[in-house]
Amino acid sequence: MKARVALLWVMLAYALWPIHDALAERRVALVIGNSAYKHVPKLTNPVNDAGAIEKLLRTAGFDVIESKQNLGVNDLKRTVRDFTDMTKDADIAVVYYAGHGIEVDGTNYMIPVDAELARDIDVEDEAVSLDRIVRVLEPVKRLRLVILDACRDNPFGRKMKRTIGTRSIGSGLAKVEVQTSDTMIAFAAKAGSTAADGEGRNSPFATALVNNLGIPGLDLRIAFGRVRDDVLKATSHRQEPFVYGSLGGSTVSLVPAPAADPAVAMQAEMRRDFELAGQIGTKEAWDQFLSVYSNGLYAGLARAARAKIVAEEAKAEAEAKAAAAKDDAITKAAIAKLQADADASTAAAKTEAANKADASAKAAVAKAQAEAKAAVAKSEAEAKAAAEKAEAALKAEAAARAEAAAKLEAANKALDAERAKLAKVQVASLPPQDGSQDGQPAPTGPALIVEIKKELKRIGCYSGKLDDDWKSPETKQSLAKFTKIASLAKAPGEPDAVFLNTLRHQITRVCPIECRKNEIESSGKCIAKVAPPPSVKPASAKPNAEPKSASPSPAGSSGSMADLFYRCKSNDRAACTTICSAGGERACQKLGRMRN
Repeated sequence: MKARVALLWVMLAYALWPIHDALAERRVALVIGNSAYKHVPKLTNPVNDAGAIEKLLRTAGFDVIESKQNLGVNDLKRTVRDFTDMTKDADIAVVYYAGHGIEVDGTNYMIPVDAELARDIDVEDEAVSLDRIVRVLEPVKRLRLVILDACRDNPFGRKMKRTIGTRSIGSGLAKVEVQTSDTMIAFAAKAGSTAADGEGRNSPFATALVNNLGIPGLDLRIAFGRVRDDVLKATSHRQEPFVYGSLGGSTVSLVPAPAADPAVAMQAEMRRDFELAGQIGTKEAWDQFLSVYSNGLYAGLARAARAKIVAEEAKAEAEAKAAAAKDDAITKAAIAKLQADADASTAAAKTEAANKADASAKAAVAKAQAEAKAAVAKSEAEAKAAAEKAEAALKAEAAARAEAAAKLEAANKALDAERAKLAKVQVASLPPQDGSQDGQPAPTGPALIVEIKKELKRIGCYSGKLDDDWKSPETKQSLAKFTKIASLAKAPGEPDAVFLNTLRHQITRVCPIECRKNEIESSGKCIAKVAPPPSVKPASAKPNAEPKSASPSPAGSSGSMADLFYRCKSNDRAACTTICSAGGERACQKLGRMRN
């Protein structure tokens, strides 16, 4: 009985606490409605919406309500500044704004009625930011609530001039990150979307606020959830309010809940505890319930539920013991039979296993001996065949090298004879050195560059495009390569007919084919290398002499008459002397000038 009386007093105190708490808290509010805009069309409902919210807050018993309408920029900033004095010792503070708002570069602003906002940079001077409102509410102790019915379709953004190309001006308001605890910011429409002004006296958002925030004892989080549902229904899902921030675990409402009847509250508490104990469904849960509630309907039901659990547990225990005894007898009989069967088969298995192991061992030894003999015979035969093959390969290789050396020496002698014969007639048979050919005048300008590149490509020194670009990297590399191989004094700095004539006198390929690492040249093409067969060199064999290297091609030798003419033109004294001694009159004259 004493426990029930104590519990009753506790529940009574708990029921009366919200009233006492509400009376002790200091609650202030700032309500602003801007409708009469001077530079854009006027809005119909913001002043009406602000009046409805002011009435709601007065009914909720707020201590101070500052209500303003149609504020210019100076009055709006002064009003926000003065509201700072009211929030210093407040427990709950609410700011409601209805009118035009705008988002610039992620920052939300409330727009006064006299704002022009001709340029995007004017917003910081002619409007008030949401961040400033949040800073004004920082001293508030328990709840900071900002409600913005300012997401209407904004005419300022359409006519505003951009002074910075990267500055963004959004439709509706931007998403906010609430940094302070116990702070809620409610938008009439979620970030990036617009809200309707409404066709009636109030906007859909303001109507939903009045219908839900004033319900006594209703937590704000649930209230704003109902506001969302009402607005979605009223606008056919075109407008969805959104709330940012978070609150603690206690219930926070604008209108305190009425005091509850202690007896009814106690009966409700008993029923809630009974349902909780039933959900757990154990003896301990029912014992805990009966320790608090020993009389009444729920106490009798709790004892019946506990007795049912005890009976079910006893029945289950007896059934478990009987099943365990039956299983134990069956297990023992099975074990005995298995043991007898195992003893009977063990002896036979041991004898059979021993006989099989002996036969397997003998067969394995015989097989291993036979395989070893076969392997030795095979190894000896393979070694003998390899030695004979290697010896035959060495003999064939020596014969091939000797034959190649003889052919190479004969070719060199024939080549030397041909060079001597060619040198005697080259001077007399050389065509004009001005680059003309077949009676046609020598090319000049871009045509000369194209002809030089054609000749370089013909002798294998150029692989680029046949264009008139003399300064391209491919052209420079080609000239340097030919100059080095032909042993010229230097590469021509500019295209000239003499150099073209020098190229035309190259009969065969001058620049060698450049193959990759794993390729070799064969008949003017790069082919993959073929690895030679392995050979065994006898210990007494001496290495064959390497064949004599072939002499360089006449096109690459320094004795070519066309090359000598070009080098003589480049003031090569030795080249001029050679040509002069062969009967070249101009070369003799140039040599005389060089000596003088």
